[in-house]
Amino acid sequence: MGVAEVIFGRIADGELVIVDGGMGTQLQAEGTAMDDVAWSARANLEQPEVVQRIHEEYIQAGAEVIIANTYAASRAALEPAGLGSRVAEANRSAMRAAMRARETTATGPVAVAGSMSSFSPIDMDPGALGKPLDVPAAEDPRFPGLADFREQAKLLAEEGADLIALEMISARGYGRAALRAVTGQTVIPARARLRFGPGRTCEQLARMLDRAVVQAEKAGLQPDLLVVAGGSVEEAEDIIRVRRKAHGVADWIHSPTCRVRITLHPAGLHATSAAPAPPVPSALTTPMASPGASASSAPPGGGSSSATSRAVWAALAEVIDPDLGVNVVDLGFVRAVTMQEGTAVITMTLTSAACPLTGVLENQIRAELAPLDSIRGFRVDWQWLPAWRPADMTDSGREQLRAIGFTV
Repeated sequence: MGVAEVIFGRIADGELVIVDGGMGTQLQAEGTAMDDVAWSARANLEQPEVVQRIHEEYIQAGAEVIIANTYAASRAALEPAGLGSRVAEANRSAMRAAMRARETTATGPVAVAGSMSSFSPIDMDPGALGKPLDVPAAEDPRFPGLADFREQAKLLAEEGADLIALEMISARGYGRAALRAVTGQTVIPARARLRFGPGRTCEQLARMLDRAVVQAEKAGLQPDLLVVAGGSVEEAEDIIRVRRKAHGVADWIHSPTCRVRITLHPAGLHATSAAPAPPVPSALTTPMASPGASASSAPPGGGSSSATSRAVWAALAEVIDPDLGVNVVDLGFVRAVTMQEGTAVITMTLTSAACPLTGVLENQIRAELAPLDSIRGFRVDWQWLPAWRPADMTDSGREQLRAIGFTV
């Protein structure tokens, strides 16, 4: 059984698999010069030993999947940097550095993933490289296209990649262009086109149709008689994460997201039906006011007449985010505190729904609330929409982050 099968088997069994962290930020921390156009990819050509050492450190820290430094190594990324003739070399060097790290360091199964992304040098410096065209990025030839992805995937496979990691395929318009390309097709061919081409591909939409096929079959419908009648791709709240740089400086990474709706009709109905109506706002899609502006999320004493609620707010101000070193109230993570039959119901968020600190923070909250005789217990309701923003922080929270090197 190969290492990829081992990893996927563990995931299927409900186990956790640890993936490594960022390569670019670690290269910066090592003092490696980042290319103004090709970002981290130049290190594959000039300092592969540093790339290998970072992989080794991640494996030593417990990573079970390491991702080769090919995020910015597509032809679309390297040609503007004058490295178009070295695309194969950059990808092969990155894969070999990861493979060597596994051979020298791993004591158990470790998968090596090749990375592909929609990264374009335009993302690095729009002023120097020209503004994006007035079309979706998926139609801008300076972003990676199908030929770029195929070339890179072939190189990664030839070097023995166990997996392909699709990282931040978030360029503006990829999903919208892909959806437009399959409208009017039945589900099965549409799914195949989204996944394999020809034309623009979009694995995320293909997976949505995977679910639609399963649901249709469970309902007794024939998926091959369903037609993609239309849909929409709309901008949603960014996912915001912390990025730490060398020398203690830090800032925020904004990863754009989309809200996608695909409408399926029976084949005979599609030709005569009117265009689908816009989606009806729901609890999941209706925009909400900024948490920082709501009375219920004010600091203790700001919006609640309940002495018990104020006591809970005060206790939460002692709960420290272990990554940022600032309390959760000043960070704007606490959105509301209500009392329900003696239970403190705390509505909270974090910088990202992918943040692994929910359990850690709940344990801290339990310890801080334990001395309060006025409550019987507590419950944290994690709320991810609307997404947290740096603007949700208090002035004190901003000052505390500035003191440790953040730009806020």
